[in-house]
Amino acid sequence: MFMVYGIFLLQIAFVCSLWAESLKRVQSTGLGVIVKGNRAAAFEEAKKNALRQAVEEGVGVLLSSHTRVENFALIEDNIYTRTEGYVRAYKVLEEKVLDESTLAVTLESTVELGILQDRIDGLEVLIESAGNPYILILESHSAKGEVGIHLRRALAKISKRLNLMVVPELRHVESSAEATDIGKASGADIVLFVNHESGLQGDKPIPFSDRSIRSLGVYSAVANLKLEGLWSDTGRVFSTHYGSARAAAEEAETAIEKAGAQCASSLADSLVKDLVANWQEKVYSGRLVRMVANFEGVDPQEFESALVGALGNVQTLHRRIYDANRAIFDIKSKNTGFDIARHLTLRAEDHFRMTIQQSTLNSITIRVGRPL
Repeated sequence: MFMVYGIFLLQIAFVCSLWAESLKRVQSTGLGVIVKGNRAAAFEEAKKNALRQAVEEGVGVLLSSHTRVENFALIEDNIYTRTEGYVRAYKVLEEKVLDESTLAVTLESTVELGILQDRIDGLEVLIESAGNPYILILESHSAKGEVGIHLRRALAKISKRLNLMVVPELRHVESSAEATDIGKASGADIVLFVNHESGLQGDKPIPFSDRSIRSLGVYSAVANLKLEGLWSDTGRVFSTHYGSARAAAEEAETAIEKAGAQCASSLADSLVKDLVANWQEKVYSGRLVRMVANFEGVDPQEFESALVGALGNVQTLHRRIYDANRAIFDIKSKNTGFDIARHLTLRAEDHFRMTIQQSTLNSITIRVGRPL
């Protein structure tokens, strides 16, 4: 009996500790301006400012100062302007008139760190932190342009910040490798390749009836879809999904298009979950950036020694290919390829003459020579 009671107390303590970790009590003071003696309006303004300060302190618990500075505008738009969603409760500790035009209100607020973290990890902040990748939607030759458009609409409903583009005039994309080449040539960071098959179903009887679907003047269609998400600079597939949908309409073409649209919409949520997971890994754990260095009269070992000091904020540096005229490195970093390339040219310009030949989120190609 005592053992059972002890286990019960431990469970309560565990739940309470989890509850405490997801909440934070904050004291904050906000100021309001008293205009024409309107103290009530000043109180509301001061309370609003105090709640904002409480949420700012909660953000400070979850994010480093560097991350807050880099994403200030986005956090301002998505979090600080909506403080009421992150404060579970508050009470007024003090209301004090500082002078004839200023009112100070001190609150004790309970900030929901769990909800705040969900918002910080949300897609809007993540898209910006990942470099706002340009996403190109391509279709197989059988898709005829419609499915990609429906996929774009479904993704845009999830987030308007997604940088999406459809190229319906490209009718003959046969493979993921070809889609990768097209994405690279068009400057896209990510390619969504849609392989689509659809057709009309045979005339089927209506259950518990002596009539068929076709006798009602209705066409039934089925669409099968394979959706791949890949980085165009490396060709690496990070997401693969399969879907199937059926639809009916009075016109055959309409039925086929409706089935394709339903299928594309059903896969959009799953695709975005993979995008979020992939971007979270790159933003918070670090992305792998491949650097190709082409040498002109430069000793590769001398360049590598300078590279270690010039790169700054990188986690690891691995040499993959090494010869007299060319070297390939894999760099684990929380920065994008664009940021690394810009940082490198500034830090190493005294030692080498470097020209950025190509730069993407995940790759850099540079030409390295001696200073003039």
